[in-house]
Amino acid sequence: MGEAVFAHDGIYAQNEGMPLMHKRPGEGLDRQAGRLTLVLENAPVIMFGLDKAGRFIFSEGNGLAAMGLRSGQTIGVSITDLYRENSAAVEAIREALAGRHTSFESFFSGAHFITRLTPLFDPAGQVHEVVGVSVDIGEQVRAEEALSERDEQLRQSQKMEAVGQLAGGIAHDFNNLLTAIIGYSDLLLENKDCSSESVRGDVEEIRRAAERAAGLTRQILAFSRRQAMQPEATSLNELLTETEPLLRRTLGEEMDLDLVLEPELGLVEVDRSQMVQVIMNLAINARDAMPGGGRLTLETADLELSGGFPGATTDPTLRPHIMLRVSDTGVGMDEQTVAHIFEPFFTTKGPGEGTGLGLSTVYGIVRQSGGDIFVESAPGMGTTFRIYFPRLDLSADDVPPVVVPPSLAAAHEVILVVEDEATVRDLVTRVLSDEGYIVIAARDGAQALALLNDPARSIDLVLTDVVLPGRLQGDVLVQRASALRPGLPVLLMSGHPRHLIKFGRGLETGVNYLQKPFNPSSLSRKVREVLDTAAGR
Repeated sequence: MGEAVFAHDGIYAQNEGMPLMHKRPGEGLDRQAGRLTLVLENAPVIMFGLDKAGRFIFSEGNGLAAMGLRSGQTIGVSITDLYRENSAAVEAIREALAGRHTSFESFFSGAHFITRLTPLFDPAGQVHEVVGVSVDIGEQVRAEEALSERDEQLRQSQKMEAVGQLAGGIAHDFNNLLTAIIGYSDLLLENKDCSSESVRGDVEEIRRAAERAAGLTRQILAFSRRQAMQPEATSLNELLTETEPLLRRTLGEEMDLDLVLEPELGLVEVDRSQMVQVIMNLAINARDAMPGGGRLTLETADLELSGGFPGATTDPTLRPHIMLRVSDTGVGMDEQTVAHIFEPFFTTKGPGEGTGLGLSTVYGIVRQSGGDIFVESAPGMGTTFRIYFPRLDLSADDVPPVVVPPSLAAAHEVILVVEDEATVRDLVTRVLSDEGYIVIAARDGAQALALLNDPARSIDLVLTDVVLPGRLQGDVLVQRASALRPGLPVLLMSGHPRHLIKFGRGLETGVNYLQKPFNPSSLSRKVREVLDTAAGR
């Protein structure tokens, strides 16, 4: 212990050589007392003193209110009575009365106190009094917890983004392969020489497998927020009502289904087919969590959000929102499972019982649609998903355009095809040649540019992949082609959705686009549409 130092009224404080209070003449002490009073009246602190028997001799401070006490109310009361249910506090008090500096934590009505006890000694070295200072650190702890939660949300968001970029890149490469598999399967099925029923059956099975694989890539793209979408003004009430029969068949007779729909619900801007996928995936997840039967409730609400809401992964604006809540009475999930449920290929099911893409697809569709999703669950307590979308403000301009199907009749135009993947390049060349077009194929941007530079060569359309080997990517090639041949129509193709393609001249407004994987008929229709539009037909 440190040296005993004079404190007040002949009492010493053994406090590592530091006095508890310095006496100052006249005004100095008054000013010091005034500052102390100001702190006690406004800060979340308590200052108290105990006699050598542990009874309060004074208690002051704004923090008393959190304990349901008033200034001086505890005088004469034993401090161990106040903290009888806090064994750590009782032990710390005993040590302080024995002459040791101690501290303890306590909780009262949301307040979180840190209390430090300092023994005061008389000239004989005996404890004469114990002075305590309690500081409510509840607000600080809550702020630190909120900051830690935001940091965790940011780490989770960054992890999901990184996984999404990886998954999206893989899906893009698969789309190139699937374009060739689906395309050549269709060509075989259209071939008159393919008359054998067994051969046709094998080819059809190959095509069906390729379509299933394409469905998986769409799910991966949905998770990574790279899936092509067709958003439109949608009423979630109408969508749920239309989906109800399918939901009941999916859940089976052992499950109860409740729709709680808010009247006059506002509209949201989502892709209807993908939103049905969100609802069905959540319903299937709930069904699997209720093997013995249970209740699934789908509820809509129109909310005015003026700040953050629990579990949000982005900062909501002040715009009104529409909420979809999906709740089940199933087995629930622990915290560790909840932390991973939106990750692709994560599943709690056995081998062969699921792909692990259901909830990751839900996450991707919701986030790509401008929404937020969070989940609440506990073992034995069921699971609740809450999804928020900004409410749509409709105007008279929100009328979808009428699409007129183009003619498929080829007029022997010349098409420059630029594609580095040989199987896709050969497939496109063959399909378009069979349609009557004259096709010139290039494996990269440099070779295509050399053909465009030849003034003697007639070219009516450039059909190019977006991602090409070398420095001359699809966007640069299109810009060069436009400079060399103003008005030349261009059709881009890619395994990435168009909204993710960063394009110099503006992909959304100025460039036509074909999503991979495509089949021969969709390729032919799109090429004819672009050529007819350019010709003013």
